[in-house]
Amino acid sequence: MKSVVLLLFAFISVPVFSQWTIFTQANTQGLSGSMVSSIIQAGDKIWFSTEKGLCAFDNFTGYWSSYNVNNGLGANFVNKVRPYTQNYVMAATNGGGLSIQTSTSWTTYNTSNGLESQMVYDARLYGSELWVATYGGGVGYRYQGVWKFFNVDSGLVTNNFTCVFKDDWDRMWFGTFDAGVYMLENNVWSHISVSDGLSSNFVADINSDNQGRIWFATNQGISVWENGSIDVLNASYGLTDGMVYQIYRDLNYHMYLATDEGVYEWFNGPVAHLTTADGLKSNKVISVLRSTWGDWYYGHSGDGLSVFKDVNWLYYDGQTGLKSNYIHDGVCLSDGTVWLATYNGVSRYSGKQWKTWNTDQGLPYNSYTNVVKTSSDSLYFKPYYMPGLMQFDGLAFSVIDGAPSTAYGCAISSEDEIWISAMDIVYTFDGVQGTMYDASDGFGSYNGEIACDSSGKVYVLGYYGIHCMNNGSWSMIDYPEGSDPGYYSAVCGSVCTGKNGKLYYYSYQLRKIFIYENGVWTDISMGRNWNNVSSMITDINGVLIVAGVDYSVSYQSRIFTYNGIWKYYDIPGIQYPNITKIFTDTLNNLWACMNEGVAFAPMGELGVSETVSSNNITVQVYPNPASDFVQIVSDLRAEADVIISIYSNIGTLMQRNNVSSDEWNQGSVQLPVSNLPQGVYLLQMNADGVSVNSTIVKQ
Repeated sequence: MKSVVLLLFAFISVPVFSQWTIFTQANTQGLSGSMVSSIIQAGDKIWFSTEKGLCAFDNFTGYWSSYNVNNGLGANFVNKVRPYTQNYVMAATNGGGLSIQTSTSWTTYNTSNGLESQMVYDARLYGSELWVATYGGGVGYRYQGVWKFFNVDSGLVTNNFTCVFKDDWDRMWFGTFDAGVYMLENNVWSHISVSDGLSSNFVADINSDNQGRIWFATNQGISVWENGSIDVLNASYGLTDGMVYQIYRDLNYHMYLATDEGVYEWFNGPVAHLTTADGLKSNKVISVLRSTWGDWYYGHSGDGLSVFKDVNWLYYDGQTGLKSNYIHDGVCLSDGTVWLATYNGVSRYSGKQWKTWNTDQGLPYNSYTNVVKTSSDSLYFKPYYMPGLMQFDGLAFSVIDGAPSTAYGCAISSEDEIWISAMDIVYTFDGVQGTMYDASDGFGSYNGEIACDSSGKVYVLGYYGIHCMNNGSWSMIDYPEGSDPGYYSAVCGSVCTGKNGKLYYYSYQLRKIFIYENGVWTDISMGRNWNNVSSMITDINGVLIVAGVDYSVSYQSRIFTYNGIWKYYDIPGIQYPNITKIFTDTLNNLWACMNEGVAFAPMGELGVSETVSSNNITVQVYPNPASDFVQIVSDLRAEADVIISIYSNIGTLMQRNNVSSDEWNQGSVQLPVSNLPQGVYLLQMNADGVSVNSTIVKQ
């Protein structure tokens, strides 16, 4: 029989993991701060003012963005965010004046170009007049490029203002910190205070209801003005006697009061009272918004944001989201949560949201290069170029001294020992004490990656060879022939273990990947030219997964799998990914840590079709993965029956089909696979002395 061995790297089309999900700092971030003082909608974006800048959520893309002094804001502490145009906003900042968004940057007004105070608490654009409320400078407006202010110098009794509001009769209303309310009508000022029936002289917000009455939010409940008289709506009306931060009015003229006691709803009387018992993260609500697509946003003071979306509650705070796109390493715990070591903190993914801890939350450092987990799900993080380890036991973070500053490799053994390789030493920590190995134990000037297998063996890429720790003793495995001892073999190589004691090694010098079994190295590269391999692992099925650059394919980093045949996959949406580490989770999803964020995909999602070709024979198999059947399309013409066999990944014959030459020569054959268990299978086609192999995935 003539056997055709198909080297798929040379002939296959480029499939992709069709279900890649990509997380970045942009689309996971959430809030930059935890005090959400105001919320507005501008176009498809929801904007939030916080003590650490502005944040925006784009409902169309699902991406978050943030703005602070580094992006052009006058100050990081933003008191209010207001619409400026349909898609742009303005930020009233605490100490930095008023910043207005443009198509490319921010324009800021402060005391150097017209404002009377840097402390801006509110801003509104009414027609061609831009009004501001300031602390210390009074209220003012900008018209045709000129600012005009009203304050004690103009006859007002205070310079300290909180808010601006224009009613349906073109009357301007201004709340103050200490003097009640001012009204400006036809250039005439009127003053309303507690002596006129106002419940308090501190007025935080102003709005109007469906009857045209003016509502004042004070620190002693709600006061309502109508035709010169004032009523107080307090606990006796089913509302609050305490602080009201905002009065939000929806399109149906329902009034929502943000208070220390949750949110009160009013429409010609009390309607509802929303509290933590209903899902709010905190009862202290200082801002409210309902988006045009129906989601509710509740801003808290110190507790971030509560969002009610599609009958579910989501919560965001200053820890929400990835804080860096530079993802160095990752692991998955037994409960399915994923933890990452990043350039700016450690991040956890619960399956719904990301949360990050860094120095803002009390961690000793921001940057971490490695993370490993024990069998009891304790986590150990290696700080970047800093000594020691950081442990997370499920409740709290703590620092463990003794580990070296650098880590060229980091792994955990089946005995829950943490292993770290540095330049000329290897360190291990058993949960109680640390042990250092150095030149006296045979280690040279450089050490590289570490791999541990299920039997307790530990492999370290060393200067002279691969060091193997087994039952407390070190031995040496020589590098494959041609891979000379030294820096490149140790530091630039890569290593991982597989099933049945298999050891895989990437040689940077030879640009090849080898497997070590029974004391013998075997080259499994099949002609590939590996310029770089950043990470190698094996999954629960024993499939070798490689992140690297194969010059025989292209010059960009890809994901490769090897199960007797090599395949490669791209991560869509990232043109030139820089993959740093790969790992799998409890569902055997593959995760790729990158300098562009982190991405994951089910291992079975190998694309929609695969085409192989050899000796002018082309075979296409689709869909792949498959549930019920695969379609086999080929230009091979047979004179006798074609035998199609399906083997498991350990060589067991699972299915054999005889296809007549007449049926085969029609060019397309449908093969049932519904009876196969989920997994990866070898598909072998034999016709007229020609054997063609491919792989299929049953999902």
